[in-house]
Amino acid sequence: MFTQRQDKGLRQERDLVVVVPGILGSVLRRTDGRYAWDASLAMGAQFLRDFCGTLEALALPPGLGDGPPPARYALEPEGLMPGWQVWPGFWSGAGYPALVRSLGTCLKDPERQLRLFPYDWRLSNRYNALRLLNWAKRRLPEWRRERGDPDARLQLVCHSMGGLIGRYFLHVLGGADMTRRAYTIGTPYRGSVKAVRVLTGHLLPWPIRTSQFNERLRAVAETFPSVAELLPTYACVTETGYGAGDVRGGDTLPLRDCHIPGLSRQAVEHSTEFHTAIREKEDETSDRMVHVFAGGRQPTEQTVAVDPSELRFVRRQRGFDYGGDGTVPRFSSVPPHWEDDAPATFYPASHVGLTRHEDLLSNLNEKIAPVSSGAVLTPARPLSLHLPPVAPAGRTVPLQVHADSPHLTLDAHLRNADGTGYGRPLPLRPDGAGNYTADLTLPPGMWHITVETAKESPASRVEDLIVVTLP
Repeated sequence: MFTQRQDKGLRQERDLVVVVPGILGSVLRRTDGRYAWDASLAMGAQFLRDFCGTLEALALPPGLGDGPPPARYALEPEGLMPGWQVWPGFWSGAGYPALVRSLGTCLKDPERQLRLFPYDWRLSNRYNALRLLNWAKRRLPEWRRERGDPDARLQLVCHSMGGLIGRYFLHVLGGADMTRRAYTIGTPYRGSVKAVRVLTGHLLPWPIRTSQFNERLRAVAETFPSVAELLPTYACVTETGYGAGDVRGGDTLPLRDCHIPGLSRQAVEHSTEFHTAIREKEDETSDRMVHVFAGGRQPTEQTVAVDPSELRFVRRQRGFDYGGDGTVPRFSSVPPHWEDDAPATFYPASHVGLTRHEDLLSNLNEKIAPVSSGAVLTPARPLSLHLPPVAPAGRTVPLQVHADSPHLTLDAHLRNADGTGYGRPLPLRPDGAGNYTADLTLPPGMWHITVETAKESPASRVEDLIVVTLP
């Protein structure tokens, strides 16, 4: 399918496509040049020998909150993980090569259009959303100048926790104004019970030698603000249900209204503040730009049952198993304000495989580079532009366009050599016989002139260059 799209030329050429990876999904490098987290063979060997030690080396100072880390804890993001990333029992992924290759097939100029946004996934999603905003404020204007298109925007492809960064960027920081569409893949909009597991020292249930292992991982995870922001925001706690794997009705409560042994109140409050800030700004108008892809039909923990002697993690919510992708419950994989999940697209896939699921990637490409019905049913009109190649400064230059229709509205857009716009669009005067004219008076320099229809979809356009010399 990707080859067919490429052969037909159905490739998006206007917008920047930005990939925002999930937790664990960015390569992290120390200031001395050594890698703290990557997918190399050396890192893999170290990982297998001492996974706890690998993570402990990434620990942050306690109580960091939403700011950057002190210099001694700082790590530099350097690209997306090219291979598997895993935190056993908590979070895992297949890396991003398949996703990046697939996106390249639906873009006109993937080397310039496709941008990756690695980030330090230990830090708060608020902080990384602000980094994304500052990056976009620099890069999008540059792209608009390069393209000569002031209406070019971003298209965000957000995987897993990256969708929380994208939501905060769009709705709280105003990034929606510069974004055409956003796509989330396996994003835990309402959190995941697995975050409760890791933050209470219940990550792995194996009976042999797990107590110390779980406690070491809990101590590290508590220093990562991002892990707290993955805590469930829905009512996920029950004190009823004493059958294995069963929760029989009864009320469920949100974490903020309960005492969960071993779970830091600071982590719960941090998560609540983060998600509340988004919900207060998010509204139905955003639904037109957000497209949700998620996994389903996998056994997924949905509830925390507080028994007198232990915590149990149950694959039911209020007596019913909704499934999910094995990490994110189905009802958590869509925006909280949605009435139901009908607008989302679900695949029978686990969280680890979403970024390489062929049907998902194919459908994602179709949305990033959609076919314009207007372009198919009403092809662009041919325009003929006459413009002298050279003209002296200060002298009026006639700009003439001929079309097969006498009823068009045509505007001329002027930009200098570096792509900066010059003045307002200049309307062309029709003569009623398919001829349109305008008078140009330009300062010295090289000028790019684009004439396009203003009230038709798809727009018809024609362009040329003129050199204006000193008189």
